[in-house]
Amino acid sequence: MATDGSMVYVYGGGDEGAFLGPFLDDLWAWDPQTSTWTQMEHSGPNPNGPAVPLDRFWANLEYDPMFNNLILFGGHDNTSLGNTNQVYRYSLDEGRWYREHEGDTFANPPAGFCDFPDDFVDVDPESPERRNAGASVMTQDGQMLVFGGKTDCGLINDVWAYDVTTASWAELSPATSGQACLRANQAGCTTLCY
Repeated sequence: MATDGSMVYVYGGGDEGAFLGPFLDDLWAWDPQTSTWTQMEHSGPNPNGPAVPLDRFWANLEYDPMFNNLILFGGHDNTSLGNTNQVYRYSLDEGRWYREHEGDTFANPPAGFCDFPDDFVDVDPESPERRNAGASVMTQDGQMLVFGGKTDCGLINDVWAYDVTTASWAELSPATSGQACLRANQAGCTTLCY
């Protein structure tokens, strides 16, 4: 959920099936003055281009006042990857999505439910750990701060800043738990988590 001070924006989510899906991929705006909802981006293929976030729940969504955009980070999607660290930008002026960061990509399947090999993903070292349910806030100078959340390796306690001007991440406080073995640069990784 995000707000620009006059509207409240909500993206995605899930129904009563929780982790089993289906998940949602729609963007809505709520006008508190009129108590009305407006669908901003319809579910399904984007007629404006291919860069549409997949359906997901517990993603971070923040309003960027510098460029009149919504910034979407992470969440849990319906793919083999599950948790993601993708970044998307929704231009409120143009009414379309842009993918800013692909993040980690799926490499090898798990051995079983929540039994991930160390090479489960190709790690994007310039992005935070894949996660859902983190906390976020947008600063006035265009920094989306993200704290914690739930990763494949448990609860994480790091802090990252996403700069909307440069479309880049900076780690502000490293994780002491919940980080994947390869991302934490641990020697001798045999499973995803250490």
